Amino acid sequence: MKTYPITGVFGGVDNSTGARPARLNIVDLQNSGPAWDLYIQAFQNFTMDPSTELTSFFQVAGIHGYPNIAWDGEQGNGGGIGYCTHGSILFPTWHRPYMALFEQIVWEKAQYIATLYPASQQDTYVAAAETLRIPFWDWTMQVGFPQIVNTTTLTINTPTGQQTIANPLYSYTIPDTSGMPNITPNGEKAYTVRNDGANKTLTMQASSFHSNMYQLMSRKSDFLHFADAGIPQHHFGIGPPPSLGPLSMESQHNNIHMSVGQTMADLTIAAFDPVFWLHHANVDRIFAIYQAIHPDDYVTPFASSAASYSTPKNTTEDVNSPLYPFHSDDQGTLYTSATSRTTAEFGYTYPEVADWGVNADPASLTANVTAIINRMYNPKATSNLKRDTAPGLSDGNAAKYNWMINTVADTSELADSLFIYFYVTTPPTDSASWATDSSVLAITPILVNHAAGPNHGMIIGNQASVSGRLMAHVSDVDPSVALPALKANLQWRAAWANGSVISFEDMESFQAVNITLAGQTVQQPASITDFPEYGDLTTYGQVNLGANATV
Repeated sequence: MKTYPITGVFGGVDNSTGARPARLNIVDLQNSGPAWDLYIQAFQNFTMDPSTELTSFFQVAGIHGYPNIAWDGEQGNGGGIGYCTHGSILFPTWHRPYMALFEQIVWEKAQYIATLYPASQQDTYVAAAETLRIPFWDWTMQVGFPQIVNTTTLTINTPTGQQTIANPLYSYTIPDTSGMPNITPNGEKAYTVRNDGANKTLTMQASSFHSNMYQLMSRKSDFLHFADAGIPQHHFGIGPPPSLGPLSMESQHNNIHMSVGQTMADLTIAAFDPVFWLHHANVDRIFAIYQAIHPDDYVTPFASSAASYSTPKNTTEDVNSPLYPFHSDDQGTLYTSATSRTTAEFGYTYPEVADWGVNADPASLTANVTAIINRMYNPKATSNLKRDTAPGLSDGNAAKYNWMINTVADTSELADSLFIYFYVTTPPTDSASWATDSSVLAITPILVNHAAGPNHGMIIGNQASVSGRLMAHVSDVDPSVALPALKANLQWRAAWANGSVISFEDMESFQAVNITLAGQTVQQPASITDFPEYGDLTTYGQVNLGANATV
């Protein structure tokens, strides 16, 4: 039986130079006219394909988790739910052909839709279809949701003129939930939903997302600790570099899943929410930026800390491990991290990564992308203009001291995912306000990966950068000023993912939830093409999870 080839999209690619169309921020694509019209219609058509079709939205989204069946003939016996490689060094590389599959289907539908426009518009729409790529939601710069994903209807120009349609980015109707035990009543239709307060929760974390992105790019790391939210030193004695702590791309990805909530917070069904694809396009963008800055840093052999549908827990994975169930041809050849290393393999790039022309040399690309990231995430310290960061974010990256709250948790002790909220003022009495109150210092989600099956327990880490929000509470982030204030005033509250409050006594009983306050010196760079120099982490103590959250 022939397999479905994921070839990527090469419309608009200049084969002589390597120049490729970029995936755009959804805010920019929304203002692009014809490309936006085509994307929305193609996505809408995609979601309407019969669920029995291999390339239907239902089956493509189902690769990630439920209904936990073979896709394109790749039977699995790993014990997990869905093929996704959470808790694995393959986490970034597995999602690259997955996103390419999604993009390929959307692009092919857009080509046909473009031909339906009247002759007076057809050339414009055909040209827009040729260079169309899927958009990303940049939650590292965007404060809260892009407005468009919270709108139930939208108006676009279709082949038959202006029409107001149901917004396919708002929700998706799962046509059959048979075999999805976490959805009740099982076997019926179900609609994807998000937390009512998701936009405010995301807004309160914008400063931390912004700082964490910059530190992922600029602090000395290695691919394992960049990619994987698992804490390998607990099992293998491999600690992170001394300046890093438990900060990873996967942990930041987890924060978004949890903050959006509901469907997105359950990894077994998350991919059915349309915002998943905007989120994961951005995850791939972060990966591509990291690769441009650290071109020699890539997959090394390591054991997975979670099971998937195809791969048992503790399987040693390397650059040649198959990325199930994605085939590069119709003969059953599976992609590997070696064959999906670059975005060029799939015919796209991102606005920050133009790796051709003057940037074809890796050293030039690294310097130019470093400069772009400095201007975006640390403009006050690195730009000649010394401008402030965008409203709603903070200048924490420009500080001379970097404060963080680090969390390590053994999820085998936890029945479900949870949130911990930190304050240096008295927290609100109403738990419904914990995530949305402007005084919150940090929000730390702990995501329990139910997609890993019954044996879902793994040691995971997370980090919340707090210097930016701390500036509103202290006159200086220097330890001589900030540490006494933190020791005297730090408080916390916790709630399960469903919003129910976790008592101080219950939280204190979770022996494997360890939270520490840490910090490091920061020497800001002299050049726009350099990153700061970070000192080794200083741990100031463990946060007491009893009623008195002392350090």
